Amino acid sequence: MTLSPMAVQFFLDALLPMEHFNVTFLTSKGEQRRYDGFLTPSDSISELVRFETLDGQYKSFKLGCVLELTKGGVE
Repeated sequence: MTLSPMAVQFFLDALLPMEHFNVTFLTSKGEQRRYDGFLTPSDSISELVRFETLDGQYKSFKLGCVLELTKGGVE
């Protein structure tokens, strides 16, 4: 079951700049993906959350597709 978009936004708003987080989400094809990363700077609030993985790749997920969120390194 996915987390509510409001709960996800609340979690993201509480992150410090460059604070590491872990996210598990569903892709548009219904596949689960898990990444560790940092939020990328954004001037606007959007349904699409962009982030950079620990190995430098840029990824994104939709607020309404998140299964799990944790702060840096917490499994």
